[in-house]
Amino acid sequence: MNPGVLLINPAINPASQNKVITSVINKTFPTSIGVLAGYLMSKGIESVQILDEQIDIIDELKLREKILSITGPRVVGLSVLTINSKRAYELSGMVKRIDPDALVVLGGIHPTVVPEEALSCKEVDVVVRGGGRRDPV
Repeated sequence: MNPGVLLINPAINPASQNKVITSVINKTFPTSIGVLAGYLMSKGIESVQILDEQIDIIDELKLREKILSITGPRVVGLSVLTINSKRAYELSGMVKRIDPDALVVLGGIHPTVVPEEALSCKEVDVVVRGGGRRDPV
């Protein structure tokens, strides 16, 4: 059975971040997870969704609705920068409360640099280090 994949771009937590930095962060499309979504779809993964908290904050009800709409094995991937790592860990906890069997995968620069920290979060199942690689030509 084909897994369903939900990719999330976590918000920057304004309570834990420098207000000067937060005020100048540009809101842009999360290119990395957009490219990943396209790649997964090209490989036959039919159900790929993206939630971008730079546009709309995800509450547990909205996340529950998205996760439970996925049929088959559920994979939730989060793109993590240091500046949004706290929120990524919070979202990982929400995912596991909703579906303890969902596979939670963290990628991006933060888990690449400090994979031990990311894996110390009990709700994180897998850390992807480094940039994505294409299939050999």
